[in-house]
Amino acid sequence: MSAIKDLNQSIKANKVENGVNIHYEVYSKKLDRVIKIGECPRCEELFDAEFPALSRRDNKTKICSECGTSEALEDWMVFINKNNFIKKGA
Repeated sequence: MSAIKDLNQSIKANKVENGVNIHYEVYSKKLDRVIKIGECPRCEELFDAEFPALSRRDNKTKICSECGTSEALEDWMVFINKNNFIKKGA
């Protein structure tokens, strides 16, 4: 029982892998693999480093999916406002 408990505990990693600062590696018994958890440089929250989003600001920084969505929506709003697609009330 303690061996399973030890496998599921967080392992402090602190390494850079694939452009993401990996903070923890956690073994998932259900998936039978190690999940890498990184820190988003934009919001400083932890996220699954296996599937990072690419920042639209420099096209090389790996960020969490929430920040990726936020950047996309910000860019969309700038595009909409610049092109006057939103009709102003009469």
